[in-house]
Amino acid sequence: MTLDSFNIKKELNFALSCIQKNNHLDAIKIYEKILKENDNNSEANSNLGMLYAQNNNLDKAEKHLIKAIKVDVKNPYLLNNLASILIRLGRNNESITHSKNAIRIKKNFSLAYNNLGLAQKNIEDNENAKLSFLKAIETDIKNVLPYYNIACLYESLNDLKNSESYYLKAIEVNSKYFSTYNNIMNLYERTNDDSSLKHIIERGEKEFPNNFSIKLFKGKLQFKSKLYSEAINNLESFKFDKNNHAKESIRCNVLANCYDAVDKFDKAFVYFKLANKINFELNKNKVSKERSTKVVEDRINFFQKENLKNWEYNSDEKITKEPVFIIGFPRSGTTLLDAILNSHPDIEVIEEKPIINKFVKLLHKEINSEFSNLKDIDQQLIKKMKTFYFDVLKNYSKQNNQKLYIDKMPLNIIYVGEIVRIFPNAKFVLAIRHPSDCILSCFMQNFLLNDSMANFVDLDSTSKFYNQVMTLWKQYQSLFKINYHFIKYEDLVIDFENNISKLLNFLDLEWSDEVNKFHEKVKNRGKISTPSYNQVNKKIYSKSIGRWKNYEIEFQKVLPIIQPWIKNFDY
Repeated sequence: MTLDSFNIKKELNFALSCIQKNNHLDAIKIYEKILKENDNNSEANSNLGMLYAQNNNLDKAEKHLIKAIKVDVKNPYLLNNLASILIRLGRNNESITHSKNAIRIKKNFSLAYNNLGLAQKNIEDNENAKLSFLKAIETDIKNVLPYYNIACLYESLNDLKNSESYYLKAIEVNSKYFSTYNNIMNLYERTNDDSSLKHIIERGEKEFPNNFSIKLFKGKLQFKSKLYSEAINNLESFKFDKNNHAKESIRCNVLANCYDAVDKFDKAFVYFKLANKINFELNKNKVSKERSTKVVEDRINFFQKENLKNWEYNSDEKITKEPVFIIGFPRSGTTLLDAILNSHPDIEVIEEKPIINKFVKLLHKEINSEFSNLKDIDQQLIKKMKTFYFDVLKNYSKQNNQKLYIDKMPLNIIYVGEIVRIFPNAKFVLAIRHPSDCILSCFMQNFLLNDSMANFVDLDSTSKFYNQVMTLWKQYQSLFKINYHFIKYEDLVIDFENNISKLLNFLDLEWSDEVNKFHEKVKNRGKISTPSYNQVNKKIYSKSIGRWKNYEIEFQKVLPIIQPWIKNFDY
């Protein structure tokens, strides 16, 4: 039986009633039935497309919206909906075209300006993105989305004052839009603005009673405030469901740290294991331990004495500057050194940016991914690589030529061989911590997982990765005349001024009393990107020294791997 125009209208109305009742499956079936009779029905194609978009079936969503637009080419709402789907598909330039077309038809179209801003932000056209979001606000001051999105943009640009301002405006416009609360709580937490965090939590609790995300931030704040029992009671009172594994992993990790703080180490270890297990399960299809260990193994295999015969380091180019690096195994005190050195008026530390990753990628492209070709690199390539490194570094710095720039990325220790091939006089600050404490701290940390961090989900793989990385470092030491300064975390804690004086001397800098106030300076740095963001604003403390002994039973299996390094570093 075919549908006449009257029955099609009746079916369209019925489908809309299904949508209003959240019965999307029935609505989809009705629209598909209509389109079998009339493939060009614009309303059916449009609504079906948006239903598919809600179910993340973006290819089908795009297909049906394009059909709807063919019938109704001057409908700005259809163009805007297609623009939104194209953003989610990563086709931002196409999205921009459709948003602009929508705006030409409907001049004061706030939603279209908002989508235009999102697509521009995604292609890093940040100034135009700002203008688009501001235009979206101007054309509809009650539309919360552009307030929220411009706040996100400012946060990504580390303009935290403007970011905070627009998040707060978004809350005033729509106090029920939870994403704003989530982001501003995260902003305050990452900047260690505990008083503002406490205030926004209290405000959020009134709007969203018993919201688990707010309870999580409250638990984090209770932990930082040393209210361990309150934090435990709070965090044990709920669990995130399987659709929110990332936050459940964080909940378990904060709980673990609370139990550690009250000396319930068995319970703490259980929660650390659970947090890491959830984190790994969430990311296992995106990361690979094997890839990271292969990167190290390839260098261990190549950087051998017989492979480096007849390497030449002479350069006709007058050396004007050499880079400085802070390296070491993660959680070995590199962030503490970062905070201390950054407080010196003549130093700017570039904090964990992919400068060397980009440098190594280009270098291996130039040598056709063959380590053996490092032998024959000419002066032209050396000059190109030096220029490239400093150009990339400038993108992350404040570009004050009077300052000493220090590139801090702990696992750049893996790439020392490539670095000294181009920069034989580069300086390295090597941070070392008791291997057991370092490994435990990696295990305890709720990292955003990448290939390397994926090794830290259990003590065994952390210990093996530590052994592998340090083996490579010792190999580099035996092959190259590396200009490095060795600094132990424990020595720094026990004798701060003496050890920092020696480090500054290595860097050819005078002592500054400002380094004694590093924990105060950190408060003015804004958002801190490293995992130690909630520790570097504190005075130096010794609680972390020897912490591994609280988990000595768990270390019995891995001590044979670690013991040689404990001896090597004189612990």
